[in-house]
Amino acid sequence: MSLACLPWYDFEELRAAHDAFWAALAGRLEARGFTDVPRRLLHEVDHDGVLLREDLLVSQTCGYVVANEGRGWVQCVATPRYGAPGCVGSDYASFIVVREALDAETAEDLRGLRAVANEPLSHSGMNALREFVIPFARGARFFREVQWSGGHLCSLQALQRGAADCAAIDCVAWELVRRHRPHLLGGLRVLATTPSAPAPPFVTGQRTSPDCLSRMREALQEVSTDDDLRDVRDALLLRGFDPLPESAYAVMRGATDRAEAAGLYEFSGEVPRDLKG
Repeated sequence: MSLACLPWYDFEELRAAHDAFWAALAGRLEARGFTDVPRRLLHEVDHDGVLLREDLLVSQTCGYVVANEGRGWVQCVATPRYGAPGCVGSDYASFIVVREALDAETAEDLRGLRAVANEPLSHSGMNALREFVIPFARGARFFREVQWSGGHLCSLQALQRGAADCAAIDCVAWELVRRHRPHLLGGLRVLATTPSAPAPPFVTGQRTSPDCLSRMREALQEVSTDDDLRDVRDALLLRGFDPLPESAYAVMRGATDRAEAAGLYEFSGEVPRDLKG
């Protein structure tokens, strides 16, 4: 049996919607001749580890992984169009979030503060924040420290506890938190919005043939226009899919070199540090 998971934005409150979305997609894949389609999504997965699985049928991952360390691991199937503030078409952005009481109004005001990011291989939490402050680095360290939380929700909690001062939060995750866990936004505010980039793509394993890839895209487009699935898509903020190639994520490539050229070395962490407390 092949493997299917949709770990991005897989809040517990959205499990039923994700499962319904997958049931509809799985049925359409089977109707197009796919065999060994899993009946259930896997939840609570190692989202990087599954990308190396030979039996991977469908997953979702960060575009930064596709453009950098994970090049050659998977193939891009399609990029979601999300209906969250900060999204335009199949592009998304991050919100630069600070504690409400913090006296900061511009990027320059973040100098010397404590940043928290979800993971070292995240565009929305790490790379977008790094790119945001590169113009202000002046050849020296910008943040006093960068801590690794392990997830956007943990980053929000770190801000609320006063363990960090600022973070970049995926705008889709922010909207889902606003809907389902608004208590995690208490005492926080949005300082700025980062430049947009392609949203996290749906991917498949390298062994998926071009013909199967084409049929997967057809199935996704059908699911994205089925009126019977409107409530499911609305719950997941899904508005459709664009079949972007891997090259669309090249915008996320080379940021490490640009940061180091600017003297910004504090984002070179390897292993996330648990900030759950």
